[in-house]
Amino acid sequence: MIEVAGVAKSFTLHNQGGAVIPVLEGAGLQVAPGECVALTGASGCGKSTLMRMIYGNYLVQGGSILVGGLEVAGAEPRAILKLRRERLGYVSQFLRVVPRVPAIEVVAEPCLAVGMGRERAQARARTLLTRLRIPETLWSLSPLTFSGGEQQRVNIARGFAHAYPAMLLDEPTASLDEANCETVLELIGAAKARGAAIIGIFHDRAVRARLADREVDVSRFAPRRSDGREQAAGQPVSGQRQAHALAGFRVKARAVIRCCQGGEFEPFSLSEQQTTEIRLSEAIIRDLVECLIA
Repeated sequence: MIEVAGVAKSFTLHNQGGAVIPVLEGAGLQVAPGECVALTGASGCGKSTLMRMIYGNYLVQGGSILVGGLEVAGAEPRAILKLRRERLGYVSQFLRVVPRVPAIEVVAEPCLAVGMGRERAQARARTLLTRLRIPETLWSLSPLTFSGGEQQRVNIARGFAHAYPAMLLDEPTASLDEANCETVLELIGAAKARGAAIIGIFHDRAVRARLADREVDVSRFAPRRSDGREQAAGQPVSGQRQAHALAGFRVKARAVIRCCQGGEFEPFSLSEQQTTEIRLSEAIIRDLVECLIA
């Protein structure tokens, strides 16, 4: 159902002196219907990046990604949208929805998009919201007004509303209490039982042991340096470009440190692109922090 072969990915920071950050090289895996494969590896090794390439959010520098017979790496945007609507579900770490749309409509939308009648779609949404312990009094409200945990559960309900043949799950049980975590595990197990091909990122070892048929260590796909040694994902390939990148990131790192010291990570002074750049590499941020302390 899902086949990844020889995939490579790097990011070019055009506003940071053209620094090139290699992330993945030669990535490959296969997931059959009814199988769950867990992506493992250290933070920053490229697990979420690989998942976003499979979903078509990130362009691919090389290799092939087949999902249900569609070559995602070279597909037209309309084909990608059709794939997402009908065959490939994605539960991300954060809920992103149109403001002021009620939670029940947010959850029902994937069913409506594939032609299910409104009554059936809303019944499905009510079932999932109930299972995930979202109070009925909140169903008519925008989930953007909910707590973080409630938003996560609405996001999961939306992801499981339609019976996708393939699913991508990015830390679906993170920060959930025991009861809701058990519900999510049951939903994933039911999806496997009906034949869904699943790729997941599960940091909890017990969750992986329960759900995953196999594990793929993404750190095995770290790019190699010119001397043949592995290069840590997120490390710029050029010393000169690295200097430019470090200089440009210093201001951003200060903002991150201020936010972290304040007890939350909310880089309010940064653009979305800049925030993404910061999140690309834990290693770079660590280096910057050391430079600032020095």
